[in-house]
Amino acid sequence: METYLQSAGVIRDRWDLIWRRVERDVGFSVPVMWKGCFESARLVNPSGEVSKSGIGLLVAAVQRMAEAEIPTGDSAKVRQVQESETHRSSRESGDPRWALISRLEREARLLLADVDLPGPPFLDPARGCEEGDEPVAMHLPRVHRVHGPDAPRVVLTISFDHRVSKGSLMAWIGRAWPYLRQHGIVRPSRSSWEPRTLDLIQYMCLETTPGTSWRFHWLGWNNTRPAEWRYLNVRAFTSAFKKAEENLTGWKFGLAWFYDPLERMRLGNSDDRRAFSELVEQGDRRAKNLEVRGKERQRKIRDMQDNFERVMTDGFDMGLECCDSVVDTASRPATKPAR
Repeated sequence: METYLQSAGVIRDRWDLIWRRVERDVGFSVPVMWKGCFESARLVNPSGEVSKSGIGLLVAAVQRMAEAEIPTGDSAKVRQVQESETHRSSRESGDPRWALISRLEREARLLLADVDLPGPPFLDPARGCEEGDEPVAMHLPRVHRVHGPDAPRVVLTISFDHRVSKGSLMAWIGRAWPYLRQHGIVRPSRSSWEPRTLDLIQYMCLETTPGTSWRFHWLGWNNTRPAEWRYLNVRAFTSAFKKAEENLTGWKFGLAWFYDPLERMRLGNSDDRRAFSELVEQGDRRAKNLEVRGKERQRKIRDMQDNFERVMTDGFDMGLECCDSVVDTASRPATKPAR
């Protein structure tokens, strides 16, 4: 009990220090009611080192409340402001890839209104729950063609009973994660992207005319971007885009649908696909290469599907005990589970 009281006293002292810094920045005394609401929301963690961004988040929220002239006793409005501020902060500090991917998806949907795309190749039976277990289940991974019609992305779905606590859910995910990592279902990826790289993808996919030469694209980029973002030659420009394209989508030519008219023909509606088949039959070299590349990608997707289904069935049908045994061996080379 004494230790608990000492810990609570330390946290109270840290909160007092935080509020002194906030009040110094905003220039007025923060009402006690506002402080209580923000402390309960845990916008910052007083137990650790509080960063400048954490202080800035509190300062911005307090300033918004002052501008809105919220009464010091109106806790509902205080909480509304703190929640919106938290949401805004998470958007601004998030991985910039997701905003770009959203724009690419939106553009693809607009242009694909009349295209007969196949549905996701994965069925979606739930895996994981046995009688007496936590009511949490992971579904078979699904492939979504989101970056463009032929650049799939693996999406995982976890379902849980609405009464499951946050702690139980996070513990379940923590036990499952090493197993998913070991078998390649979840993979690490880079989250830091230079603004020039993101702008390069947007330029090629959303600002150029499909079928235009790479030299024309290179000249257009150098004429519209800052001097420090220019490329010395068309080869450097093309190489930079191809590398960024693969890093973003996980596939070579993962965004080709946006800039290659022949790729749009191959993946288009029934008339487009018929015209593409005629080009292949006539021996068009580029069309034949695209057909081979498309078949190879579909083969890899089928292999992913078979592997995911095998891994999820073998692992999750036995419950998460299998995941506990993987925690200490996740860094070892992956081995195929017995059928």
